[in-house]
Amino acid sequence: MKATPLQPIIEALEEAKTKMQSKEIIIGLDFALTLVKGYERNVEQDLELARLKGVSETLTEMNKKFSK
Repeated sequence: MKATPLQPIIEALEEAKTKMQSKEIIIGLDFALTLVKGYERNVEQDLELARLKGVSETLTEMNKKFSK
């Protein structure tokens, strides 16, 4: 899996989990990790769609310039 903008959050949560002693806090951090990791695939897809949209817009602009 590629690194996403969520990677620093995931790493920070995992690091915080190792430093905590309270079972309740560790459970909360596990839940937060699950949520963030669940969105990671969505972020990857959004980034890829944005990249493709940029490529498409660039090609459209080039086509307009060359067809004049």
